[in-house]
Amino acid sequence: MMNKQINASVGLISMLLLVSILVVIFIAKDNLIRTEKITQNYYHQYLKRKFNLMKTRHQDKNTLCQFYKKEEIKINISGQIFALFCKKKTIFKIKPTTKKYISFNNIHQYLDIASYQNSIIYIQSLADLPKTSRSNPSIVIAMNPIDGKLTRNFYGILITNYFFDITGKKFYGKLYSSYDNQREERNLSYNKTVIKNIQKKYALWRYIPHSQHLLHEKE
Repeated sequence: MMNKQINASVGLISMLLLVSILVVIFIAKDNLIRTEKITQNYYHQYLKRKFNLMKTRHQDKNTLCQFYKKEEIKINISGQIFALFCKKKTIFKIKPTTKKYISFNNIHQYLDIASYQNSIIYIQSLADLPKTSRSNPSIVIAMNPIDGKLTRNFYGILITNYFFDITGKKFYGKLYSSYDNQREERNLSYNKTVIKNIQKKYALWRYIPHSQHLLHEKE
């Protein structure tokens, strides 16, 4: 009888030990799986951060400068800061004066026409002039002689190699001409605000070569 009790106790203890061992194994395995998931998540975040960093570093720098329109750009990528420097370039090669009429032999000495071809409007008559305002001026180039009446005020810059004369409404801004169009009776008036807004509207932000670098975010 006693032997049976001893055997039963030994069996029970063995079962308890086995269960305990299995529980320890399951807990250890669960912790191992949890640790592995955490490790994989960290690694995934690391790869994602590296990918975003590489993507940003290889992005066209001039595009970034034109998008942010700032001298210094800082992009935070998960604690790392990708930085670069930009420079603003306007259409004016020579700082504009308060003169309303500029006589030229070569317009490219005064204005960077080549960089703004898509933004400049070409006209054959006053009817082709776009709607403008002090806050939204335009640059236009006359393709032939123009002698007519303005039906609405024009704000901006007009460039011509031909005869140009207007009556009616006023022209606020600057007239650049290689033809002798300097006459006092013309309805032309210099306007500081118009020129200032021309500088803003016709501006390109360009990346300064070799200025990109990485910074660590301060704690």
